[in-house]
Amino acid sequence: MRLTIADKQEIKGIIASLDERDNERIYEEVERLSKVSNPITSLLRNFQPDEHTTDAVDYLSVDDVAYQEKASEWFWDALTERVKAEYALGIFKAKHEHREAA
Repeated sequence: MRLTIADKQEIKGIIASLDERDNERIYEEVERLSKVSNPITSLLRNFQPDEHTTDAVDYLSVDDVAYQEKASEWFWDALTERVKAEYALGIFKAKHEHREAA
C-alpha cells in the first residue's frame, strides 16, 4: 500500500485522536499478542552473532533481571506502536473504502 504525505498525516491524526475506548481495545490486543512470547531474546541471539553471542544472551535471559524487565518493556512498547498503527490503518482504510464506493 502506497501512502501519500496527506494519507500519512491523516493516519497520524487518527492516532492522535484515539480515545480511551480505542486505547482499551489496543491494550487488550497487545496483551493478547504479548502472552505468546517475547522475541527480543531470539532477535538478539540471531542478529549478527559472534562467538560470545549465545552465552551473552543466555546469561541475560536467565540471570539478569534488569535485562528481562527492559526486554519486556521494549517489546510491549514496540508491540503497542504496531497495534496502534494497525488500528489507525483499519480506520483509514474503512473510511476510504466507503468514499470510493459512493
